[in-house]
Amino acid sequence: MRKIVISALFLIANAAHAQSLPREFEGVITYKTTIVLKDKSLNLDKLYEMFGKERQYFFKAGKYKWVPKAVKLEYEIFNPVLSPSLIIDKYHSTDTLYYRDAKKDPDTVQNVYEGASKTILNIPCHSSVFTVYNTVSKDEIRRTIYYPSDSLQYARPYYDQHVAMGQGFIARYTKALPLRMELDMKTVPFTIIYEATKIEWKPVSDSEFAVNERLPVRK
Repeated sequence: MRKIVISALFLIANAAHAQSLPREFEGVITYKTTIVLKDKSLNLDKLYEMFGKERQYFFKAGKYKWVPKAVKLEYEIFNPVLSPSLIIDKYHSTDTLYYRDAKKDPDTVQNVYEGASKTILNIPCHSSVFTVYNTVSKDEIRRTIYYPSDSLQYARPYYDQHVAMGQGFIARYTKALPLRMELDMKTVPFTIIYEATKIEWKPVSDSEFAVNERLPVRK
C-alpha cells in the first residue's frame, strides 16, 4: 500500500510540474531586417537586396524554417527528425539542396556578458552578448540576443550539436526563442539586426519542414 501511495504522489507531482511549464511556441514569427553601416560609402540598397528587409520564422518542436523575402535564398530548414545537426538551404535559382553540418564549424563562445533590457512586442526581454570565435578563420563575431525569460521557451535542448555561430551554447544559455538578434563582425563594415514585428501562435504542418528527397543534394 505504501508503494502505491508513493507512486501516486510521484505521478501527481510530475503532472503538476508539467502543467506549470509554459506551453512551447508553435507558429510563425516575422522579423524585420535593419542594416547599420559602419562604412557610410557602402550602398545600403544593394545590401538590402542581399539580406532582404523581412523574413518569417516557422517553429514547431525544435524544427524551424527561415523564409526571407525577395532574396536569393528561398528557405533554410532544420529538422531534428532528419538530423540533429544538418541545416538545409534552398535557393530560388537552383533545385539543389545545400546541406551544412552545424556541428563541424570550429566556432566557440569565448565570452558572455549581460546587456540592456528591451521590450519587444510588449514582451520584456533580457539581452546577452556572446563573443563567438572561429579558430580557423580567426574571425570574431559578436551576437547580441534579446530573449524573454518567461515565454517562448524551448521545451528541450534541440540545438546541442549546433557548434556553428555558437548556436548550441546560446540556445542552452537563453533557453528561449530570440525576439531580436544583432550580428556584428570586426571584418564586416556593417551590423545586421533582426527584430520581431509579429508573433502568430498557430498550428504549423510538419510538411513545412519536409524536403523533396528527389532533388539533388550538395554537401
